[in-house]
Amino acid sequence: MRSVKRPLNWLLLGIGLVGVAAILLGQESPFVRAAVCMRMPCPTLAHSHAWEKIAYDLGIGSIISLFFYWLVVRIPENVKRRRIRNSFARHFREFKEDAIATMLMVADGTYIYGFHQELVDQKKFREYFQQQVGRGEDRWDSLHNKMSEHALNELLTQLEVLRAEIMFTMTVIDIDDEKVLEFMKRLSATIVKMRETTLDYDSMKSFGNFMYEIFGGFNLVSGYQTRDFFEDMISAI
Repeated sequence: MRSVKRPLNWLLLGIGLVGVAAILLGQESPFVRAAVCMRMPCPTLAHSHAWEKIAYDLGIGSIISLFFYWLVVRIPENVKRRRIRNSFARHFREFKEDAIATMLMVADGTYIYGFHQELVDQKKFREYFQQQVGRGEDRWDSLHNKMSEHALNELLTQLEVLRAEIMFTMTVIDIDDEKVLEFMKRLSATIVKMRETTLDYDSMKSFGNFMYEIFGGFNLVSGYQTRDFFEDMISAI
């Protein structure tokens, strides 16, 4: 119910309710007015019939205006938002699949096609890359030790493609959820910072922490996540 929290939607809801009330109270048949006046004192106004007609006409006008507003503005806006959100979600998944394929080639030298798609799930990714492949070394450590400049550049390029999708999404739709907007901005800014990543140990450590947060659902502040935080944020766009 994110949209209901927006002030504009509360205003439109209020106008709609007032409009319905004006129609019911201002119509020629007095049954609604009579029912209301039986439960609470009603003022007696001169030329009450004229005021009732004005209230009725205003109520009808407001409801018709709201109907056309939703038809012309809100419905197309919601359709556009849904289309862009689904497109971004699809590109985000493609980014994860491509990056996982690159990481599997580095860590294992090969992989069965389709396996990279299974590892899009953060839990399966963690389980696979936490497997021990050597003495005191899991597959994630092995990935870091085997990383080549070519593979690193490929991962950085994939991140840049993702950032282009982020910027496009932020440009074409109004993200009204402040939490989601800040998430998109932080993700974009972090990708920019990752551009200078090298095979140096400290640089790769920072890069690895960022990548593992995306693919493994772990960050140094809150630990392992029970849900995919990135997918939740995308769903809330």
